[in-house]
This record gives sequence, structure tokens and C-alpha cells, in this order.
Amino acid sequence: MLPNTEIYTIFGMFPGALWNSGAACTAGSVSSEVVKNYIDFYNNELNIPLTFNFTNKLITKEQCYDTYCNIIAELGNNGKNSILCCEGELESYLRKNYTNYTFNRSIVDSEKIPYRFSSNSGEYKISVLQRAKNNNWDFLDSIPQEYRERIEFLCNDPCPDNCPYIYAHYDRLAKKQIEMGELAPPQLECRMSGVKGDFQYLFRTTQKSYISREMIDKNYLPKGFCKFKCSGRFSVPTIILNLIYYLVSFEY
Repeated sequence: MLPNTEIYTIFGMFPGALWNSGAACTAGSVSSEVVKNYIDFYNNELNIPLTFNFTNKLITKEQCYDTYCNIIAELGNNGKNSILCCEGELESYLRKNYTNYTFNRSIVDSEKIPYRFSSNSGEYKISVLQRAKNNNWDFLDSIPQEYRERIEFLCNDPCPDNCPYIYAHYDRLAKKQIEMGELAPPQLECRMSGVKGDFQYLFRTTQKSYISREMIDKNYLPKGFCKFKCSGRFSVPTIILNLIYYLVSFEY
């Protein structure tokens, strides 16, 4: 692994959990034993905290009592893990009932306010920055120094920079998660859906919001920004290829 680098958390959600959002995770469900084994493996064998994607802004008060999601939340409530959330009914419920987590603000909640460290329910340890601000140095230089180590950048997201539907897509995915069904007809069709060729290469080289490992070392770390999130919406081989650029020395 590259020097001065560590994996400080792995984020995601177990299949079929309706509190999930940001990326669809609708196929079936797993047993509580499987959930426990995953948490034990990362927390105890690898000593890596997990961050649970409980970011579904459409969750109602009644849906906060979902049995499956509460089992997952309870099994991870050991003082080692975090919850990624959006302000609303679900966040309030989670803060009240699962006090051993730290809470982070999701990029799903960043449409109007690029970052913030508190909500009506409490404090956020980390805030994921609105992606449009990733390389806006006039904006980044305006962030107070004491907040910079608490900003997290989504550095290799494939969605087009100029897509007008980014947050509408988040809402659609949240709805799909609850209904466990297909998305509505594609009047919000992603502009990348018709792209031919190497999808990964395209967004690495054309997205204004893309942050490379070289950019991290040269531009971000010297100014106090140190947390970078790699997109995980793809197949396992693709995720591995993405991580290579950030974690492995060039000669390897």
C-alpha cells in the first residue's frame, strides 16, 4: 500500500435493506448470522470500521421499525462503526436508538448545502462534499482549516458532471429500495447509459469532479484535506481496479 495511506472505513449495505439509498441494493436478504460474520470480520479481524448506508430520505416513521434493518443496526452498534445518513425521520430514529455509532452526512443530502456538520438531530463527524465542488478551489480554500479533515470527497463517481438529474436519481433509487422493484420509466435516463467503450477510463479522464491519487498528494493533502471515498457501485473486479489507483504504488 502507498505510504501515509489507510483504509479508515468500508461503506455499503446488506441486500434488501429498505433504509439503503444512493445505489440500489435490492436483491433478496441475508440472515443475521451472515450480517454478524461480516461485521466481526471487518471490525475484529481486519480492524476496519464499517459505515452503514442508511441514507434513504423517503423512510417514514412507520418504516423506521423495519425488523431486518433494525437487526443490522443493532449488530453493528458496538462502538466501532458509523452511519451515513440524511436529515429526516430515519436519522432522528437512529440517533435515539443506536447511540454507539458516529454519524456522517451523506452526499445524497448535499443538493442545497455542499457540506455541514450538524442537523436538527445532532452532530456529524464527517460530511461528504457535494461532488460539483470537488475541484472548485475558490470554494475549497474558503473552508475553515479546522473543518478540512472532516470533509470527505467522492473522488471517482461515474455520473456526468453536467447531469441535471443527479439528486432526482438518488430519490428514484430510494423509492426503488423501498418498493424492491424496477425504476420508473427512464425520463431521467442517465447520460452515461449510451456510452460505448471503457466506462471507467472515460470518467477517470473526462470528469471535472474526478480526483486522482496524484491530485490528492499534490493538491489536497497539503491543504489539510485527507478523506477520499472511492465509488463502489460496480462489479468486484471494477472496484478492485479503481482501488489500485489509490492504494498501490505505481511500480506494482
